[in-house]
This record gives sequence, structure tokens and C-alpha cells, in this order.
Amino acid sequence: MFSSMDTNSSNGSSPEEMGAHIDSPYTLLDWNTQQFRLLLLEPGRHNDEIRIQLTPAWLVCPPWYEALSYVWGTELAACSLVANGRFRMAITENLDCALRHLRQPKGIRLLWVDALCINQQNIEERNEQVRQMARIYFASYRTIIWLGSDEGHNYHNLLLHMDHQIEPKPGASYTLGHLLEELSHLTGRPWFSRLWVLQELIMSKMDPVVYIGRFRIPWSDFECGARFVYMLYMKHPFMRLGVEDMDLTRKYITEHAKIVTFNRLRISGPKSSLEARLNDSMLQTATDPRDHVYGILGISDVGQDLLAPDYGSSVQTVYTKTAAVLLEYYSPAFYCTFPLRHRSNGGPTHTVQNPGLPSWVPDFYAGATWEIYKTKDDKQWSPTMLLRTPNMAPILRPFVGNVDRSKHPCIAKFSKDYKTMFAVGKALGTITWASVPEDYSNPGGERRLYDLYHASAKRRGFTPPIFLQALYDFKHVHPNPSDLEYFEEFLECDGVPENIDPKNKETMTKILRSANYRSLFVTDTGKFGQSYHPEKDGIRVGEVLVGLFGNDFPFLLRPMGVEQYEILNVAYVVDHEWGELHTVLRNPENRSWSDIEDHGLRVYEIL
Repeated sequence: MFSSMDTNSSNGSSPEEMGAHIDSPYTLLDWNTQQFRLLLLEPGRHNDEIRIQLTPAWLVCPPWYEALSYVWGTELAACSLVANGRFRMAITENLDCALRHLRQPKGIRLLWVDALCINQQNIEERNEQVRQMARIYFASYRTIIWLGSDEGHNYHNLLLHMDHQIEPKPGASYTLGHLLEELSHLTGRPWFSRLWVLQELIMSKMDPVVYIGRFRIPWSDFECGARFVYMLYMKHPFMRLGVEDMDLTRKYITEHAKIVTFNRLRISGPKSSLEARLNDSMLQTATDPRDHVYGILGISDVGQDLLAPDYGSSVQTVYTKTAAVLLEYYSPAFYCTFPLRHRSNGGPTHTVQNPGLPSWVPDFYAGATWEIYKTKDDKQWSPTMLLRTPNMAPILRPFVGNVDRSKHPCIAKFSKDYKTMFAVGKALGTITWASVPEDYSNPGGERRLYDLYHASAKRRGFTPPIFLQALYDFKHVHPNPSDLEYFEEFLECDGVPENIDPKNKETMTKILRSANYRSLFVTDTGKFGQSYHPEKDGIRVGEVLVGLFGNDFPFLLRPMGVEQYEILNVAYVVDHEWGELHTVLRNPENRSWSDIEDHGLRVYEIL
């Protein structure tokens, strides 16, 4: 049940970047005794100066405290707080607002707030405390979710309808459209995009409490209310909602999906595979790119002997070690979700977020740049090549292989510095022709696609269904039969029709968008497929198609010297059979790589 408080009451760079902890109030912690630090928030009225005491505590026998889940923010508060009676500490407006609303007029409040309870300037302490963060949230009495100020927004009607599941009546001043718009605004706040909140929500023992300024509601009621609003949304035709902005409904569906995901993860329990957690968090954001790995370690099954927070390591080192752990202890399925080259339907731009990665290491930060729904300028980020949305990774996993490491050897090995990967592979062919990526959404796109088929694909014996299958990425995502029928008629016409029937316009638009900035290729072995590279000549004649990791997962490789390669990208190959680990690798009696050439395989050295 939601309630409001009688106070009045705004997201991000790190605290140390904003000048916090210049004159340190911190004493050293004894990590051998699982010591951590708590914040004692002194009483006061809303506008009084914020005063805190930082005090040590022990996870083995913690006191009663609450853990704050919030977004640090970007804007500094006008006034710094006072710690331990004499230290001035700069904080952001959002944290300042949260502490003022959480402060009691009489009596202290014991909190854990990461930015203040961890000495951010001490890298060793930061590493150790981040390792313990999941336990800190689990040991707390409850988690407080601070969504931000309610200034300029009165959420009384929204929370009342959500809490009591009240459907707005026809003709009422507060319509279903208002309900949808206010909930979309609320769930669009930065907290719902922050990566660390997954751990904070999952590790909370008690039902967290959601605060929006002076309003508060238990998380379970908030989640149930959001589901109720979604049911109302699905029950009524969109144009009867009183909201005419299609961008709003797309935004609402996206934000609602996040709430559903959050609650699913909370119910599923604290531990899951590293691969699954990376998938769960791919659309979340973090200021520090390393936190796309560190932020999910506490809720994954990977041991700290394999991966542990170390803010002294570079982003490249962290991502490379993560990819190696995934290949050595899980499966190569993550390549279906995280891009080696990420593509925009609106153009060939390839923004390198973290340069210097080996070619076989995905940019785990880039997942957060995707947009599931098309924006006004028709630009849409997509994953590497094979999948259009991250939800399809579980579908593909059986084909990629989920190898039992207790029975089978590692599918890849690495140099000591992890800059080079040695992977078992099978040669599938050498590129003899590749199309130049084009923007088929521009005027004349139909003509260019028609010409591409007749000049290249048809001349090499590929039929319209095979051509369309290559454009649609993956054979297990079949084109609609009506799309195939229309496209076949289109390609077999004697020239491009002057005008496309309106009923087929949507089909053609969908096909053109699927072909946008992708390169089709043919190999000397007759393989027909597609891949993506941001450069115009990114896929070249002479490059090799290889099925890697012992189960023929297709990749395009570029020769870089004697027996050395770089991975260009994942590839899709029409009618390619893959998924079973080769017998020589599956047989426990043949664990050595020395005899794999007798089985048509070889080891590829990939830089």
C-alpha cells in the first residue's frame, strides 16, 4: 500500500570524479573480519544541513540497517554534507534529495549508501567492498529504492489506481491515457536503466520499498500495479486511451518489459550462470564499462578465483578475461547476443566504445546501445548478425552447444596474456564474392535489391526463397509465407514494377530493412550466407568461412599473416548444419588436440 511523507523535495559520473572525499573521513577496514561501513543519518528537518556519521560494522553479525538503491546522478548538490562532525563531502542533487526525504525528524536512521560507505579513492577497498556488495544487500533489513524527486509531478492518482487496481471510468477526468502516460514517465527514470539495480533487487530478502519523493509503495504492490495497468492497456484499443503519440506506447511497452524482467529475476533467485546474467543485464547502463561485468558477478555462479572486481585493470583486460571464462567454462552462445561488430539500420556507422580488444572479444558495453523499438529516424541498433533481439539467445543455445566441462575438453585455449585465442575449427570455404553493403531504405532500394539478385545470386544458381532466407538472418526464423510468395513474384517480374501494391508495401519495407547494410557472400564450396562489417569493403574475396569451437559455429576470418587470423564477425550460412560437438572432442578418450586433423579439423590462431 502506498503512502506519502510530509516533506517537500532532483543522474552519471562517479563520486570521486565529482570531488567527493577530498578530506577523508575514512578509517581502514579489516577485511579479514568481513568489516564494512554504515552511514548513521542524523535527525533533522527537511531543509537542515545533512549530517552523517560513518561507522564500521561486520557482515557476520550486522546491525539493523537499510540499503539504498539509487542513481548517483550528474549534478552536484548546492550544499555538501558534514561527515563525522567535521568533514565536508560533496554529493549529487539526487542523493541529497534522497537523504533529506529519508531523514527522520527525531531519531537516527542507519543506512548503507555505496558512494559514501565505500572509500571510492581507495582502489583496494573499492575492489573488496564491490566483491561483498551482494552480501551487504542480503544482510540488510530491507532495500530502499529511490526513484527520485516528485517535484513537478503528483503521483497520488497513479499510485492509488495501481495500489487498489482501479480502472478509470469512461468520462472520468483521470483517464486510462493519463495512467499510461504517468507510469511511462515514472518507469522511464534512470533507476530502471541502471545495471547495479539488478543485484540490489535480487539480493533483497524483504520486499523493497519504492520511494518517489514523498510517496512510497512496496515493490510487490508497484509490480502488481504495473501488471494491472498493462492488462488495461491490452484490453482497450490504443486509440481509445486518449493518448495519440505512438512513441509513448513504444516507450511504455519497453519500460513495462523492464519491470517484468526485474520481477522475474527477483523471483528466480540470487544465482544464475554468468552467461545468463550478461544477457539479463545487456540493456542496462553503467558509467564505468567494467561494471557491465563486475555489476553481475555477485548474482552469478562464477567463482571469484576466475573473475573478481579489480578497478586497477583496464576495460580491455576485464572484457578479454570475461570472454575467455565464458568460452572455457560455459559456451560460445554469447557471440549470438553481444556484438563483435554492431550495426545500425540507419547507417554503417560503427562506434568503437572500447578500442584495443582482441578480435575475438565482444564489447560487453555495446549491448546497452541497442534500441529494441524503431525510433523516429528509422535507426535501430541490432546485435551482431544472427539475432534481432536478445530474447532469442536461449533458442539458439542448443545449436551453439552447452558443453559439460566435466566430460569434455575446453573448446578454446589462450596465450598467457590472453591476447591470442586458439580455437578448434573446420574450414567451410573461402569467399569468392561478397556484395557491397548498401542503404536499401533510400529511394530505389527495390531496384538495387532486384539487380543484386539477378546479377549475382540468380547467376550463381540461388533461388528467390534461398535469397530471402539469407536476408532473414537465420533459418530457424522463417519468413512469413505470404512475404515469400510476394517476394518471389517480385524477383521473377520482368523488371521492377513501377508501383508496389499498398498491401505489399509493408512486406517490401520489412525485406529492405532486413537487407540494410549487410553483405551477402558466396564461397568456393558453394556456401551462401551473409554477415556484417561497418566498412564498405569489410568482407573481401579471399577471407575464410570457418566453423569454430568444435561445433561448426560459423565465423568469417581474415588472414593476418602466416597461420594467424582476425575474426570479422559471426556469419549466417543458408542450410548450415551445426550444433553437435565433433566426435573427436566429445569422446573422453580423445581429449588431446594433437589428432584433430585426422577428423577434418585444425586449430586456428586468432588475434
